Amino acid sequence: MYKLTVAVLTYNRANMLKEMLDSILQQTYKDFYVIIYDNCSEDNTPETVEPYLSDERFTYHRHAVSVHNANYALNNCNTEYLLIVHDDDIMLPDMVRREISILDSYEDISIVSTNTNYIDINSNITKYSVCSDAMNNKDCMINSKEYINLLINKSNVIAFPTVMFRMSIIKANNLSFLSEIGGASDCYFWLELNQLDYEFYYINTALYHYRIHNLQDSRNSLLLFPLLRKPVYNLLVKNNYSKHIIKSWLKRIEKYTLDEICNQKNRREAFKSIREKILFQDMRDLVFLINIFNALYMPGFIIRKIKKIIKKLLFIK
Repeated sequence: MYKLTVAVLTYNRANMLKEMLDSILQQTYKDFYVIIYDNCSEDNTPETVEPYLSDERFTYHRHAVSVHNANYALNNCNTEYLLIVHDDDIMLPDMVRREISILDSYEDISIVSTNTNYIDINSNITKYSVCSDAMNNKDCMINSKEYINLLINKSNVIAFPTVMFRMSIIKANNLSFLSEIGGASDCYFWLELNQLDYEFYYINTALYHYRIHNLQDSRNSLLLFPLLRKPVYNLLVKNNYSKHIIKSWLKRIEKYTLDEICNQKNRREAFKSIREKILFQDMRDLVFLINIFNALYMPGFIIRKIKKIIKKLLFIK
């Protein structure tokens, strides 16, 4: 009946969920199906959702046990396109229409995303057009195997809740989010999808308000890139990327991690949390932690010499 499903992922955010649902109703494009996936909320989410169910397009599904909500939405989508949005954000009125028009016009586009504004807990805009500078202030295509360059040089520029998926490509390649890397799983998903012979489309207009607050799942930025380090490294090796790109990726992770630790009030505790999340399955784990530890606590000529020797012996030749 519809070509698009809008999946709303929610958990204990009834106070913000209403704004998201209202923004869905205000879309200029109306021909879509809405499923609210409730991950066992313990607040008044059912009561908040109830008035919206009078619209025949809306369905409410409350999980009996906690699940990976994004993967559940992917696996249970039966429409041509899928949009997965967060309960604490706001869609601007023309977002769905703009994204649908791109996917309808370009058959080789696997996903389309948009620029975003950041908002605070009170829905006030704190930063406009977050990705504009990184994307040169224009709409563009991200070609096959180009996303790694964005990750290395500009970080992630694809805002997950703005992404509209072409589901035939996702299902044909059996793609899903890696739950074990938590808030970084979307970055890995885009990289994995980018190995295929399809393009991404980025709309530079900010069509989504992304809310920044202390209760959101991806707020702990300290662990995002360190957890992404190893699966991305393995994917790059598997897909025969150059040694230059692989080295650039590992250096990018080291710099990001060091910067994040330095931004913490307690650097030792921050380093400890990184160390506990790194599994020593190969020597690169050890080299990574030695490099971070030395940069934090043991600067100097001798340590730089030791680091060079370690890299020469254990690092990528």
